[in-house]
Amino acid sequence: MLVDTSKGYRMGPPGARIVNKTHSLFLDDLKIYQETEEELEIINNILIQASGDTGARYGVKKCCKAVFKQGNLMETEGLTINEELTQVLDPVEGNTYKFLGLEQAAGVNREMVLERMEVLVKLEVEKLVHYELYDKNLVIAINSKVIPVVGYVMNIIKFSKKELTELDMIVKRVLRLNKMHGMQSSDERLYLPRNVGGRGLKSFRTVYEETKIRIVCYMCKSNDPAIITVWERELNKEYHSYAKEVVQMFEEVGHTLEFDFDEIVLNGDVLVGDYSKVYQVMKNVYKKGKVAKIQEDYSKKKLQSEYYRNQEKECHIWLKGNVDPIKTAAIIQLMEQMVETKVWKVLRGIAAGDDKCRLCGKYRETVAHLLSGCSTLAQQEYLVRHNAALSIMITAWCKKEGLMSEEEKWYKINWYRGKVLEGNGRKVIWDFEFKARKNNIHRRPDAILENTHKKEILIVDMACPMECNVLQKTNEKLQNYGQLAYEIREKRPGYNVSIVPLVIGCLGAGVLSFTKYARKIIQEDKLLERTTQDMVQTVVFHSETIMRKVLSGLIQPLYD
Repeated sequence: MLVDTSKGYRMGPPGARIVNKTHSLFLDDLKIYQETEEELEIINNILIQASGDTGARYGVKKCCKAVFKQGNLMETEGLTINEELTQVLDPVEGNTYKFLGLEQAAGVNREMVLERMEVLVKLEVEKLVHYELYDKNLVIAINSKVIPVVGYVMNIIKFSKKELTELDMIVKRVLRLNKMHGMQSSDERLYLPRNVGGRGLKSFRTVYEETKIRIVCYMCKSNDPAIITVWERELNKEYHSYAKEVVQMFEEVGHTLEFDFDEIVLNGDVLVGDYSKVYQVMKNVYKKGKVAKIQEDYSKKKLQSEYYRNQEKECHIWLKGNVDPIKTAAIIQLMEQMVETKVWKVLRGIAAGDDKCRLCGKYRETVAHLLSGCSTLAQQEYLVRHNAALSIMITAWCKKEGLMSEEEKWYKINWYRGKVLEGNGRKVIWDFEFKARKNNIHRRPDAILENTHKKEILIVDMACPMECNVLQKTNEKLQNYGQLAYEIREKRPGYNVSIVPLVIGCLGAGVLSFTKYARKIIQEDKLLERTTQDMVQTVVFHSETIMRKVLSGLIQPLYD
């Protein structure tokens, strides 16, 4: 029984009938009519008596008096029915019920919903970061377990940019507290896809924008009369129209979008098909535009994007491997030069004395200098990085040519100067100095690979220079070992002697050039891709380790 005492009306279903063997009560042709408080009490008592006589319950315990004004619940009061007091929701006390998973009273309680969403997002992210997942799997887990917590609600209530930003901040805050996102790292690298150098995390704001695209597509392509009416209202709204918001979203990423009554025009082309097909096209176009916009905004950060702008898409191959999220965050922070070198401190006005390298004292202490230009680190740290990366390539070649078993691990093999492996007409020589002419100072390549069946000799030399010097270092290797290649041809007539410069930047740059020459060693595409990924990953791992050792004071300067 629903009573609106603000107008004195009682509303009930027409033809309601309650019958038992002693009572026959017909409430026929009930219409909205005015009643007094005494009459309402009499009707309630009749219902109670009928319920008791039949042994049935007609929801009497739920009956109460509620006051509504213009559709809003204003006041509730429990009714005393056979000494039972029944309470209903009281908006003054903040009582709500759940419908479609959302707290509601007179309407959706947005504040309560948002508060619950923030708590759930934080709890879910905190739970996932303690599972010790690899970075790629952690991001997938957040995208599939945390984002949908709010994604469902986005279909029902409207979010402001501030609210969406706060939700994104909750995720980033948890990651930062667990060292899985650098304190000074940019958000762009966090939200960019992995194939272009990001970590692939979804943003709540982007998901909300895709939700709006789906909603307008559904309304535009629907045949339901009620939805068509709503769509017409959306098109005619002057403010706060989803259609206008979606048009503006596409304009921000460089695309034009127009809505007609049942037609969508994207970049001058009419989108043909049902709702799902049209939505998929619009979603893909918007996502590509969004990625391009993020990259454009990121490139404006000159210091943070300096290395990123000089790397090809293939240079981010290391992100596809199994990498610890803490290690990933540290490497990206290093790539963005957001580490506490002396130059970094000087740029921010932090007292650091001079900006000369703390180890060699000759050059400015920048990320590039510490990773590839410091003489103190050259004979130890750089050499370890260089040999580790080269070992991956040589081990892969040895396995392919039958010189090693497939169970051999590259990091367990002891490569030393002059080591030779030979068999099946193949030979590998590690770090051997040839007796060439005295005027040839470059006669000690890192490795020599020989195949007598193919009459082929490969002179292999590895380097991990500064990112900006990758091409220059590659050309240097080709020139430096030209004389040695000529002398080997003289001694081994009929053999094809080639120089193979394997040059990877200290932070992973130059993969396209590297692959071009590495194909002379490994021709199979899958094996080459896997080997390249392992080598790039090893180089950036060692670079991060070198930087961590220097900044922590584990490596001390050498004094004469």
